[in-house]
Parts: sequence; C-alpha cells; structure tokens
Amino acid sequence: MVTSGTQFFGYGSLVNLATHDYRNPRKATVQGWRRQWVYAANRNASFLSVTPDPQTSIQGMIADVTDLGWKALDAREAAYNRHALQSRDHAGVHIYQANPDYVDPTAQHKPILLSYIDCVIQGFLTHFG
Repeated sequence: MVTSGTQFFGYGSLVNLATHDYRNPRKATVQGWRRQWVYAANRNASFLSVTPDPQTSIQGMIADVTDLGWKALDAREAAYNRHALQSRDHAGVHIYQANPDYVDPTAQHKPILLSYIDCVIQGFLTHFG
C-alpha cells in the first residue's frame, strides 16, 4: 500500500462532501482513468471503481487527508487499493481502485444500490451541476 502523499481524488461517493470531513476539497479532473462498475465478490451488489484508460479523464474532488489520516480513509475504502496518481498536475494525490480480491468478474447482474447512486449523484449535482 502506498503511504506517501497527502491528498485523495474521489470520483464516486467521496465527491459527496456530506459523507466525510476531509479538508480543502476542490473540483479536479484526472486524466488516464475511467469509472467502471464492478461486481462485489462478498455481497449481492455492484460498486464503483476505476480502471486505467489513457484516452479518458474523469471529474471528481481532491481533498487533504492530513487531519484525519490515511488509516481512517483506508478503512472506509477497505474494498479498494490506494494508488499514487502518476501526474505532474496531481503530485501527492492518490486514487482508490477496487481490490481484485473483492471483485467477482464472473458475476452477472448484481444490482447497484439506489442509496449508493443517490449519494454519488448528490455530490456531483452539488459540485458540478
């Protein structure tokens, strides 16, 4: 797990600032990633992740981790692995990608929870319109 850096890039529920108290949130665009729904291996649901894609950029929020620390955010994002973004524009910023141990690539038609979609949409409506 990566431990250096002081900021994260949220592209889903972390865009909804009502779900966390991390400092200095600001809108950002990250190049080289795209969102993707993945099937959870340990429950009957799907969840949002990212996958590398050099042709795509995604919008989200960057926020500082320094006050609350990586330990708390890593616990919240336990089904994800944290990666440092490889970008001069976003030095010290990390992104969470689904941990393959928590993904079932053979599952079919696991639902996306409406409460999860609502959380993500509320964040994007608030910050991106």
